[in-house]
Amino acid sequence: VEDGLDNQRLISHILKKAGAQVEIAGNGQIAVDRLEGFGSDDEVPFDVVLMDMQMPEMDGVTATRTLRARGLVKLPIIALTAHAMS
Repeated sequence: VEDGLDNQRLISHILKKAGAQVEIAGNGQIAVDRLEGFGSDDEVPFDVVLMDMQMPEMDGVTATRTLRARGLVKLPIIALTAHAMS
């Protein structure tokens, strides 16, 4: 989940080169919309979500909280950020 086209291309290229299948969402709301139809972690067709923290429409923190509140608690969500956080 990344709004920057250059970062989308770079991350996608690296992951595909490593053998991963990649689906890109341009912001947190798109990611939430794509995942909302799955009732449990076992139904989700993704192994991991890479989530940018700062995006328009819905940021990564809000998107992650929304997904967790909807019951996707086991799906790994890895934060992507240019800022150091504690």
